[in-house]
Amino acid sequence: MGLILSAMSYCRTALLLVDGARYDVLSKLIAGGRLPYLGRLHLRRAVTVFPSTTGPAYLPLLTGRFPGPLNIPGIRWLSKEVLARGLLHPHARRSYMGHEAIFFDRDIPVKTLFEHFHRPWAVFSLITKGLPRRGNRTRWSRRLVYPYSHFLHDWRPLDHIFARKLVQWASSDSDFLFAVFPSVDGFSHLYHPVHPKVLESYRNFDIALGAMWEALQRRGDLDRTLILVVSDHGLTPTHTHIDLAHFLQERFRCLYYPLVFKPGAASAEMVSGNGMSHIYLKNGTWRGRAFWEDIRGLRAVEDLLALGGVDFLACQDQGEAILVLGREGRARFLSEGDGIRYEFEGEDPLGIGKPGAFSLREALEHTYEGDHPDAPLQLLQLFLAERTGDIVVSARAGYDLRARWEFPEHRATHGALVRGQMIVPVLANASLPPEPLRTVDLFPWVLKLTGKVLGQLVLDKQERPLRDIYKTTVDGRGHTQAA
Repeated sequence: MGLILSAMSYCRTALLLVDGARYDVLSKLIAGGRLPYLGRLHLRRAVTVFPSTTGPAYLPLLTGRFPGPLNIPGIRWLSKEVLARGLLHPHARRSYMGHEAIFFDRDIPVKTLFEHFHRPWAVFSLITKGLPRRGNRTRWSRRLVYPYSHFLHDWRPLDHIFARKLVQWASSDSDFLFAVFPSVDGFSHLYHPVHPKVLESYRNFDIALGAMWEALQRRGDLDRTLILVVSDHGLTPTHTHIDLAHFLQERFRCLYYPLVFKPGAASAEMVSGNGMSHIYLKNGTWRGRAFWEDIRGLRAVEDLLALGGVDFLACQDQGEAILVLGREGRARFLSEGDGIRYEFEGEDPLGIGKPGAFSLREALEHTYEGDHPDAPLQLLQLFLAERTGDIVVSARAGYDLRARWEFPEHRATHGALVRGQMIVPVLANASLPPEPLRTVDLFPWVLKLTGKVLGQLVLDKQERPLRDIYKTTVDGRGHTQAA
């Protein structure tokens, strides 16, 4: 197959998301010849977003923005400003894992990739904003088959539906497809990221891709179709669950899912993935963020750092700098002009290794091969959300932060800012941008290769100051408005 590089040549686009695919696992399977159709594509690594979890990690792909500026800082979150108006306010909290998933589209304040195409389709997507009603091709099967697969531990029915929908799309007049393949993530949570059923799921995806590929070829559309395969996050095996909600409940009466309507609470905990969590503190009133100056004397901060599975804590000071607290040291950084200024004392909790001023690109280059890829920018973008916790907790690989209310038990975790959960594979039938690469870079790349108008994007070549790139406001109803 010849590669088509002209920006106006791609008339159709298939964006296929393999939920939970690990770069190292997938690349090894390709090298071993077990994924022949994926083996025909260019392969790169990319850094996803923090939190590295389903939902927020879709946002860079479908909006070209990080989750923080969109005020969607996790799969679960709390708005202290809205909670201050009343415990029962319907928009004071979210869990997109439950019935509140119906609000996800409402909560996204910008246009999605669906709105850049004429006849878009979606398959198993949590996000459908901008999609015509008939474009949601799994509106009912997602609601019916997902619960079956989740509770009966069998994700193969979704594989079959996914494969069928890809062939239907190839034979249709739709010009854009966003399709989510869920079983790699589902079986990884049940077992571990290299379990035989997980490896079988990679193979099932390749078979589905091959069926779509052949259908496009028969139709004469293959060379006119941009095919992009990506993951939203990786996963790491889990051996220990930390009961963070119980930890807080012992010190402050705590709101956490599903127990989010308890009166008299002085804290809240909202977990994502389950490798990261937001902690919110009442601090006399729910209004406003509790800064480092407000919490530095709390014994709970020391107790959190003493928990064996906690990698780091992050919070913000009154000067809008981010503080990262590790067991043996701490770091402080803030946006400065076109980049960031980073300093640390003791052991560097993010492993960057040297203080100084860095551009956004340099910060990515310094951390790309490390244990905390792109950590400075990821934390800066996250704390631009009003709904981000006063304290952000990221777990070490091997641990998660939810010991109860998770059925079935998770034996693999994502959400944290650790390498195995942040590095994802990106594959395409066109030349990809060079590494180091962020998944947020793929949105303008798709628009460019399909001849769309780029407009205002999150990251541009000039790397404008962070405040200009990510400027958002929160209106009186707690809704985010993009500038």
